[in-house]
Amino acid sequence: MSRAPIKVSGLVASGRIAAREGEDQRKPLVGARTVSAPSVVELPNRAEPLQTGETAPAAGKNDHPDSRKDARKISVAEIIDSPYQPRLKYDPEEIDRLAETMDTAAHADPIKVRMVNGKYELISGHRRIRAARSLGWAEIDAYVEELTDGEAQAKTLLLAVGSVGLTDYEYALMFATALREGLCKTQREVASYFGQSTVKVSGCLDMLKLPAKIVRMLDSKPDLFGYQTGAVIKKLCADYPDNLLDIERGVQRLMEGAAQNSLKSWVLQAIKG
Repeated sequence: MSRAPIKVSGLVASGRIAAREGEDQRKPLVGARTVSAPSVVELPNRAEPLQTGETAPAAGKNDHPDSRKDARKISVAEIIDSPYQPRLKYDPEEIDRLAETMDTAAHADPIKVRMVNGKYELISGHRRIRAARSLGWAEIDAYVEELTDGEAQAKTLLLAVGSVGLTDYEYALMFATALREGLCKTQREVASYFGQSTVKVSGCLDMLKLPAKIVRMLDSKPDLFGYQTGAVIKKLCADYPDNLLDIERGVQRLMEGAAQNSLKSWVLQAIKG
């Protein structure tokens, strides 16, 4: 017999969870059932940045330095989000799908945490813990690590690479943090550290240099557009500095559902009348 899909919306209505976009990133997570879990893998650090169009290789089961016996069950209620993770929003539908998979298998890969002021601060597993909460799990398997703030920041950022649904704007914030905190000194080092192409790193960082109003739109909707559309906006701003309002109106249309590939033609038509 097939299992009915689990919907976050219904669980929210019943008062069992509060997994939604924009939720408090530091709020402890609660639940009521135990889990067991296999091992999880880390993303390897690459010696050279990727070329355009190249993607990081998938890690294998044996790439993780921890063995499964090192994982232990911890209380979901004692887990808090990392202040260093770059994700701004969580897609409820993605959490639904992950929860259904975890419920069917009756386990999840171990998360990674460290102890901070008597709580377990996440290093990796932010989506898994939300799915576990939606299922009412009381415990989850975890690797508990001893990390300084700097080590936790570096590892949390590195393990965020490749996360489902992480947007170009969230990558931009992650790359900027790595440069600001001294994890990397150049864009090429950022590309190598995170296993991304230099083109993507440069394009994502350019998104942070767009007009303030447009950046605020990205803050509220990180998936509004990617770095390639960002490059189009950057060029429009450079070519038509006196028509910033028209460009901002064009981006606002994206907020309202307009296609990204319509932005340039709409703005040029607005500028030229």
